[in-house]
Amino acid sequence: TPADFPIRRYAIGFVSSPEVVNINARVSSQIVSIAVKDGQMVKAGDLLISLDDRALKAQLAKDQAQLAKDQAMLVSAQADLQRAKDLVAKQAGTQQTYDQALAAQKAAAATIDADKATIDADTVQLSYATISAPISGRLGAVNVSVGDLVTTSNGNSGSSTPLVTITQMDPLQVNFTLPESNLALLHKELANPTQGDVTLTKDGDPTAIGKGTLDFVDSSVDTASGTIATRASIPNPDLSLWPGQYVNVVLEAGTMPQMTSVPTVAVQPSQKGPFVYVVKPDNTVEMRPVQVALTVGQN
Repeated sequence: TPADFPIRRYAIGFVSSPEVVNINARVSSQIVSIAVKDGQMVKAGDLLISLDDRALKAQLAKDQAQLAKDQAMLVSAQADLQRAKDLVAKQAGTQQTYDQALAAQKAAAATIDADKATIDADTVQLSYATISAPISGRLGAVNVSVGDLVTTSNGNSGSSTPLVTITQMDPLQVNFTLPESNLALLHKELANPTQGDVTLTKDGDPTAIGKGTLDFVDSSVDTASGTIATRASIPNPDLSLWPGQYVNVVLEAGTMPQMTSVPTVAVQPSQKGPFVYVVKPDNTVEMRPVQVALTVGQN
């Protein structure tokens, strides 16, 4: 019976997170409080860990005091410059005295700029004492305790352990591969992606556990396996999917219009290819070669 048939491709994939962030200390200090627990869901900007910031605040106050002192010196230098300028205008002072006053005024102004830059750096350092979540997601295990001394080297090498890790949980992505013969089909689908074209299921259960959109096809084919890496973005608002989980992937890639459907058992193999027996109007039977486009269920 002629009918439109969906074009489907099947694969096994694994779920992964598009963002996994290791949280490390950016200043060396002692932990004074931890605002989260292992495995907790957090939003971007949520407080995670507070460090002892007393030394940082003291340094900021010291540099602010130095700025106030240098601002007073600048006022004095500007007054000296004005007096030297007035004396030169009255021919009662030397050009050398004026030049020296001008240089002193410029040096004082430059010192102010340096002080402000130092205070900006102090402010940034002070902000590092409050460790917040850069992304929304689920925490892993918190690897530190209140009272621990953390340093800026924590997490900067393969042997170091981050303070905590945040894994984005929504949306997630599923990675899978398809034979390179599907490349043209994948490019067509990627050019016009549709939400729900990628369906995820578990083994032995056809119920969809997630639906998403094709969002990436690799730039080259793996010559060793003859496959191409592919990825889809999967919304996960109920957090039912988990990074690292293996799933069955069904890619809907359009339809094949007006295809003739026959039971699978009616298609017989031969040396010249598949064929079916067709009953003609005179009730005689003939062998008719066919080309199998796809198999869906028992058809």
